Amino acid sequence: MLQEIILQRRLQERMFCDKGVCSGVHGKWTGLADAVAAHGHDPQVVETAKLITNQHHNLFGYPNEERGLWLRLEGNGFTQYAQKERAAVVYFVGCKQSFLIPSQQTALDIVKELSRDGVDFAVLGDREWCCGRVLKGLGLDEEFEVCKQHNSGEIQRLKAKQVIFTCHSCYDVWHNDYHIDGVELIYRKSIN
Repeated sequence: MLQEIILQRRLQERMFCDKGVCSGVHGKWTGLADAVAAHGHDPQVVETAKLITNQHHNLFGYPNEERGLWLRLEGNGFTQYAQKERAAVVYFVGCKQSFLIPSQQTALDIVKELSRDGVDFAVLGDREWCCGRVLKGLGLDEEFEVCKQHNSGEIQRLKAKQVIFTCHSCYDVWHNDYHIDGVELIYRKSIN
């Protein structure tokens, strides 16, 4: 099952690249945010972003139930971190690192480090929704608020005191627009 999903992802990523949604010599995925930037606030793009995010809670249109599949990639037992009901620290993975295979190694590296260091942490898995950055940028304030309230509620439910990000876009929108008393936001640029 996992191998089939990974193969499907690779095919979908390749399809997006063939349609010009990727850029760069190595065909790196640039995401809907870059497509929006290239085409402006095209009503069709805005409506598509709204529909996909409302239905799937991510901008890639993947089932959100698959958001934590990367935790099983190496058969390392990391799925336990997506099932925790309390944690001092939450690693907010973000859509790109949750769904796009080339970016998942960063997420695995941070989970390995936190686990190795004995940190009491959780990942939200399928309880994590898009941070809402693109929605906010498109003027979809109501949809942004829904994402923000959901994600904030999950952090509060876990009683976390810190949220770690490796996605700068997620960190930026949380820093500027999410406000949870007593919760420190930490951006990890790289793993030591």
